[in-house]
Amino acid sequence: MILSEFQQLAVESIEKGHHVLVTAHTGSGKTLPAEHAIRYFTNQGKRVIYTAPIKALSNQKYNEFTRKFPELQVGIFTGDNKQNPDASILIMTTEILQNKLMQPEASHLDFELNDLGCVVFDEVHYIDDEERGTVWENTMIRLPKTVQMVMLSATIGDKEGFASWIEKITERKVVICSTDKRVVPLIYTTFFTAPTKKIDNLPDPKQRKEVNALVDTFDVIKQDKLYEVNMDKNKRMNKLITNVSRKFVLNQLCEKLREREQFPCLFFVFSRKKLEEMAKEIQVPLFDPGEIDFQIEPICKQLLVSRLQNWKEYMMLPEYTFYISLLKKGIGIHHAGMLPIFREMIEILYEQKYIAVLFATETFSIGLNMPTKTVCFTSLYKHDGQGMRMLYPHEFTQMSGRAGRRGIDTVGHVVLVSNLYEAPDTSSMVKLFVTPPKVIKSKFKMNYALLLKEKDLDSAKQIAHQSLMKVDIDRMELSCRVALEELLIRYHQKRTYLTEKDQCILYQTKVNKMEMLPAKQKKEYAKQCKEMETSTFLSQYLLFKELQEMEKEIERIQQEETYASTYVETKMNDLDKILMDNGFVEDKKTRASCIHEVHPLVMTELCIETNYFKGYTCSDLFGLLSCLCDVKVEEPLKAYHPSFLVKEHQFIQTRLHYYMDLEYIQDLPSSEMCLQYDMAKYVCGWMEHCSNELESVQWIETFKQEKGLFVADFIKVCLKLVNMARELERAYEDKPELCVLLKEGVSQLLKFVCTQDSLYL
Repeated sequence: MILSEFQQLAVESIEKGHHVLVTAHTGSGKTLPAEHAIRYFTNQGKRVIYTAPIKALSNQKYNEFTRKFPELQVGIFTGDNKQNPDASILIMTTEILQNKLMQPEASHLDFELNDLGCVVFDEVHYIDDEERGTVWENTMIRLPKTVQMVMLSATIGDKEGFASWIEKITERKVVICSTDKRVVPLIYTTFFTAPTKKIDNLPDPKQRKEVNALVDTFDVIKQDKLYEVNMDKNKRMNKLITNVSRKFVLNQLCEKLREREQFPCLFFVFSRKKLEEMAKEIQVPLFDPGEIDFQIEPICKQLLVSRLQNWKEYMMLPEYTFYISLLKKGIGIHHAGMLPIFREMIEILYEQKYIAVLFATETFSIGLNMPTKTVCFTSLYKHDGQGMRMLYPHEFTQMSGRAGRRGIDTVGHVVLVSNLYEAPDTSSMVKLFVTPPKVIKSKFKMNYALLLKEKDLDSAKQIAHQSLMKVDIDRMELSCRVALEELLIRYHQKRTYLTEKDQCILYQTKVNKMEMLPAKQKKEYAKQCKEMETSTFLSQYLLFKELQEMEKEIERIQQEETYASTYVETKMNDLDKILMDNGFVEDKKTRASCIHEVHPLVMTELCIETNYFKGYTCSDLFGLLSCLCDVKVEEPLKAYHPSFLVKEHQFIQTRLHYYMDLEYIQDLPSSEMCLQYDMAKYVCGWMEHCSNELESVQWIETFKQEKGLFVADFIKVCLKLVNMARELERAYEDKPELCVLLKEGVSQLLKFVCTQDSLYL
């Protein structure tokens, strides 16, 4: 096998004992160095940990590696699933490795770091993730210096800066192995269509001719013309031909893609509900009659039967019937509202070429090894929790990168379905295509968890001082020092020319005082000022004012430098004071350190306030805790008040606000969190009344109809509650009554399709 230059460099560097940072486009072969590292270290009798950003990718990697390395033991540790923790290759989420490094003696993390030779960080650009990026920094800082790192990433900006930080904290060379070339180049086009009737109704023959020339074609976006010609055409077409039904557009596009042999095709849709609607609208044949339709149901059934004990329960769900009806037509869907088992079923069928058209949300672009021939964008806009915005260039690049299968396609196709969204202006399009890769910025968090995990304040500060955040702070300090130096030189030079400083001060005093004097005195002061205003004096006064402004700027920069230089110390001291003032020392601190799923301080205080939930039923406890689960329910269906245990809900709300106020006063990152009261009814009902498959199906259907959510939204809440319960068990293992209550509650939650099973394991 002939290796690419970057692959060869990575292989050689691993064997020389260096860290490697591999950055390349999707499908360029950046996994090869990781696989070489696995063979290289396991041949030496050492272990390799492979970390993935999401559980779905961990499960897929486990399945892939058990087939690729049959001679080696492969294990997985994701929180949900734990298999073979003593294996020579251990796959896990980055959070699990972080927790092990922070709590090496934790009994639930029963894998050893002895003989660890290498850690592979897949999708390491996740270090730039707003919420979870801090996990990667924490993990890399804490890794033993004897362990090599193989870091796999999409293309990123300032690779050298990131590599330099790794070198500094690990005292080991980092070799950057990078390529900007795509093995399979991409062709970007726009697609526009219109019914013949709408074209014929155009009054101007020239317009009809123009539209007919463009309709149902794939118009290449030419970068050298900065997209202006293409964008102008699209805007003109959408003005001439309006209100073309989405159903018509999707069917026309699918028909043309089939004619051009551009299946499999991946449609990105930024709404779960719209995604399912679009999938149902496809009516044109995607395969020849009898090619796959009769095979699908037996294949899906066999997949479930062969890998799940409770396969019948999945087949009872309306969702299963819906997915089968789509799959028979060669259509698949993939989004976070689906049960993980069904998502995995779709992934397996897609990989086996039973799906011609897949409708997926953005999460499909993260890590999953599912290349396709064509990627279609049904919009260039998404809702990010704050409002609608255009895709960022790195998001567009990541999704587009799914197009083009190495070793199969000569080119990959990216299609912008211009009928379905308003065309952006040319400058926005230029940014989308030609903006350089995003530069990684630290997302390190100085928070309660950091202080609770460390033995003392100084240890926590030491970790913070090694973070990528500190590199940004040092850069700011240096920038301030350089600016201050230059400003002071200019200030001292100019000050030598100020010869009438006392007169300038006197003049300024008179001018300022004049505003507050009665008319007669004001007239006298104005006369005195006028007498001072010779041309020589006025030039001196202008210099005096300029020096005053410079003094203000000097003070501002000095304050900024002081703020930067003391930032870590100040913030960590403020956090520590909050912990001390609220009694989080010794035993209380140790217990709080076990809590990750929710606010650790509030949860610890709630346990004390309720006397460790004495007298509660299982459904009382888990129904109460469900208020801490983040579920997005639309306004008309949302619950705004608790339906039971009002006092306890008020206590949680009060303590959350108490800590938020303290954080606001101290200018600390806020642990802002809103309670939600939508899930308690359904969690309690699930635990108390769902004793068989029929009752479970009916209860889930009730939840979906009353809250407008998906089955996976309910299951996610139940699994989060299970994780909360397990954390509380570890925190209060010396409280037998509470532990019994938690264990019973978990057993009442984990039933029917509420499981942690995977088709990949």
